[in-house]
Amino acid sequence: MKERRSRFARSRPTPTLLLVLIVGGLIAFGRIGLVPVLQRGTKHEGTIRRYDQHLGSGLVKRSSDGTEVFVHISAIARRDRPVLAPGDNVVLRTFDGAYRDLVTKLRRQR
Repeated sequence: MKERRSRFARSRPTPTLLLVLIVGGLIAFGRIGLVPVLQRGTKHEGTIRRYDQHLGSGLVKRSSDGTEVFVHISAIARRDRPVLAPGDNVVLRTFDGAYRDLVTKLRRQR
């Protein structure tokens, strides 16, 4: 006698469907998708005015127009985090935010 299968029982997803979901996720959130949109922006040079390693934030004065921009530790390259000090020259990318410019990438000038 055949086993009756409930109409609410889940069927197993096919390997093709899993592959499509994984690739779709990589495209949406990976290198090809949303992340580069946030990392684009205008490239500037500037000088660190203030940086507190314990707070993980600081201010950078742009050379082009002299405005100060807030920098969070997540925008700073890992290799430069422990060695940043006021007066260091840096290269940064800014993205126009709703209220202020957001720094998406910062690295020390070599």
